[in-house]
Amino acid sequence: MDRWLVSMIVTYLCVVVVFQARCKATVSFGIGAMLSSSEHKNTFSDAVKKINADSSNVFKTANFSASSFVLSSNPIRSAMDVCEKVIAKGVVAVIVSHSRDDPSPPIAISYACSFYHIPVIGISARETIFSDKSLHDTFLRTVPSYSDQAYVWLGLLRHFRWNKVILLTSNDQDSRMIATKFRGLAERNKIKIEKTILFPTGCINATSQLVKLIKMQSQVILFSASEEDATVVYRNAFQLGITRRGYVWLVTEQSFAGTARNKLPQGAVGMRLSYGNNESAQVQDAVSLVAKALNRLLTANRSLTPPTSSCKETSQWDSGQILFHELVNTTLENGRTGKLLLNGNGDRINSVYQILNLKSRDDKELTVVGEYRDGQVSIKNEAISWPGGRTERPEGFLISTHLNVVTLVGEPFVFITTMPRSGRCEDLDTANGQERHIKCSGKVYGEHAKLVTSDKNDHCCYGFCMDLLKRLAKKVNFTFDVHLSEDGSYGSLRRVNGTDMKRWNGMVGEVIDDKSDLIVAALTINNERAEWIEFSKPFKYQGLTILVKKDQSSNRLDSFLRPFQINLWLLVLLSVHIVAVILYLLDRFSPFGRFKLARKEKEETALNLSSAMWFSWGVLLNSGIGEGGYLFTGHELANVSGFATNVPEAKGKGTPRSFSARVLGMVWAGFAMIIVASYTANLAAFLVLDRPKAVVSGIDDPNLRNPSGDFKYATVANSSVDAYFRRQVELSSMYTFMEKYNVKTAREAIQKVKNNELKAFIWDSPVLYYEASQDCMLAIAGELFGRSGYGIGMPKGSPWTNNISLAILNFHESGVMEELETTWIDSKNCAEQSNSPATLGLSHMLGVFIMVAAGIGAGVVIIILEILYHKHRGWKEEQKEIAKKTTDKWRANILMMKKERATNGRQPNGVLDSHAPQTDGIARRNPIYNPENHVDGTFTYT
Repeated sequence: MDRWLVSMIVTYLCVVVVFQARCKATVSFGIGAMLSSSEHKNTFSDAVKKINADSSNVFKTANFSASSFVLSSNPIRSAMDVCEKVIAKGVVAVIVSHSRDDPSPPIAISYACSFYHIPVIGISARETIFSDKSLHDTFLRTVPSYSDQAYVWLGLLRHFRWNKVILLTSNDQDSRMIATKFRGLAERNKIKIEKTILFPTGCINATSQLVKLIKMQSQVILFSASEEDATVVYRNAFQLGITRRGYVWLVTEQSFAGTARNKLPQGAVGMRLSYGNNESAQVQDAVSLVAKALNRLLTANRSLTPPTSSCKETSQWDSGQILFHELVNTTLENGRTGKLLLNGNGDRINSVYQILNLKSRDDKELTVVGEYRDGQVSIKNEAISWPGGRTERPEGFLISTHLNVVTLVGEPFVFITTMPRSGRCEDLDTANGQERHIKCSGKVYGEHAKLVTSDKNDHCCYGFCMDLLKRLAKKVNFTFDVHLSEDGSYGSLRRVNGTDMKRWNGMVGEVIDDKSDLIVAALTINNERAEWIEFSKPFKYQGLTILVKKDQSSNRLDSFLRPFQINLWLLVLLSVHIVAVILYLLDRFSPFGRFKLARKEKEETALNLSSAMWFSWGVLLNSGIGEGGYLFTGHELANVSGFATNVPEAKGKGTPRSFSARVLGMVWAGFAMIIVASYTANLAAFLVLDRPKAVVSGIDDPNLRNPSGDFKYATVANSSVDAYFRRQVELSSMYTFMEKYNVKTAREAIQKVKNNELKAFIWDSPVLYYEASQDCMLAIAGELFGRSGYGIGMPKGSPWTNNISLAILNFHESGVMEELETTWIDSKNCAEQSNSPATLGLSHMLGVFIMVAAGIGAGVVIIILEILYHKHRGWKEEQKEIAKKTTDKWRANILMMKKERATNGRQPNGVLDSHAPQTDGIARRNPIYNPENHVDGTFTYT
């Protein structure tokens, strides 16, 4: 049984080996070629024969056939040739090349073969369009695309340590792709592109674009253009002096081809692909690549279907894409042109370039001075001749002493006002020189727009930062122009139109985009910004704090009554009257009271109810009117009543005399002392509570940590504070809430706080301290948090960074910064809040004065009533007295008449006695007549 099994296995293996051998013997692959000349046709044929004859070849039993033709310069003819002469042969791949004198790339060949999914291998086509797989899905090449030269640019910049360049390209497709790829490389390698200039293809004069280079700091120019455009640029650049000593021109291979070579500036550095012009070597590598890819497929037992053999067919080759992907993933380690490695698009990568230099304009050819390989540039020592014949490496930049400064209005660092009619901001400077104005241009945003004339673009700026700018310019030696931020913001990193790409806006974006050289404003230093721009040493240290409107309680007329509740006041008033009544009763019925003693002793006066009431109020108010009170004497009472009376003089005390009443008086005095002391202490407490206070305690206040629509707060959008809250995870809820209410400028937010549209505004401490000192209704809440500093912003690699930082440090040491802070920030118009007792004002005690005024008015009204009452009562008493006196006199006269009659007698006939007094008749006629009052014929009434 075992022998039988072994024999069967051996038989099966033999059959498999024989079958594979027969299959291999029948494999045949056709390789087509459309080449630039008959010479290269022979090279192609020899390369195919060499593979068939190579004893070490894995295809020992395979057969390769070669079909090659010369490529026509006519695209239509070349498309017909590839169909009739190449595809008709049933080839699996087509190798194509074109003459360097023919500017047209083999696009027709690629289109024809791509339709049938037949791989096309370009050995001289470097145009970027072939990397687009939506158009050329089966095209690959043994040479890199022109855009690969961006890596050589990067290698040269690294080698010479230049980190700031100017990108100058034409608008052709290849140059645009080189520029696009280099921008990505520059961003990843922290190389600053100061300016990108794109000029149209086919232009006859590029002076208008090139003149922009003169104002740039960088003098390293990366140039890419077609042969015709490069010729124009070189001629115009020479006329503008941009090719002189100090400038560096790094040009691509196509930029010095053909006629452009004659205009290439002396000292220019270019690049050229190694073996790029060696078509024979490229043909041999292409054939070897196809052979190795087919070997990998057959080794993996992946069979290929027969390729298309006629352009009249509409069916595509099913195995074409399989072969294409295998070709892309195949590496030729030891090719004639070096290591052949392709990327996913079928473009060659890791190519080797020669570094060339035009040492003299008289040289017919450029000199090879180095090499680019594996991302590194190697240059021979002092091999390069730079513009002007210099051998030392140029610095690569020119330091301009006239800087473009961007700022943003924000008190107290930058104020803005309308420019005077004279057009000179210096006319607004103060006599003492503390306020120095600088011309600034641009649009003003937010609340500050109300401060300037809207139809003018030029304004005058002044403040802390403007004074600092003037001092820096004098110290570091530069001139400047000032303009306002284009979008009115400090700058933050934001997505562009909802895409994944992010860009900086505001002042930071202007510096990054080379629109400005300096940022002189209240710009906070943070890590996010420091990755993109340079910062000087801080000129002002600060933190974040919170601005709120003080919670000022309104003072009412009854403020002096607030220490006690209304029910307590009513009880006190009731107690006064109850005690007075009880005092009166105790003294009235006590045997030792004034009421009893008043009957026995004339000098004692009884304690009446009004005196008891007076005593009760006097003790409560601590005025002493109840002690030693003075009672009226008899004469005074007579004077008050208006007539004489025999009231005896009596003096007494308006205080209770009985022991029982005095005990109650002492208890009442103690009660009054407690009430008055409690009132005084509670009034002081109310004054402390009445002091204006902030509505939040700080950043950890529940109103901030637990946001709600009833308590709105915000900061300035696209600012460092906004970024601070965005970065802090524990403050994410606050950041999300504030996004709905964030404002454009700090001035707008402060105005909203004043108008109660916002409850709190979170911003930089120097600004808020200044605002709180200017408006006493605003207050700072809580302690500082998020400490940082203000700095001068500059582009990465700016030559001014070190000098400006040293100047700022010098200003700190010499007291200049302290002087600026005293002038602009530390202006205290409001008294600082302290823990001392609050001072009473008219608003607190107005009710007391009104009460006194009411008392005066009541007194005046009462005295008028008293006078009227007294007059009315006095007139009645006078009439009554007169009537009484008249009656008494009448009675007296009657009695007198009767007496006289009895004494003198009367004649019987009624005739008076002639010797009797003559006045008797008058007395009889006027009984009121009194002879004692008759003087000189007149009489008076008494």
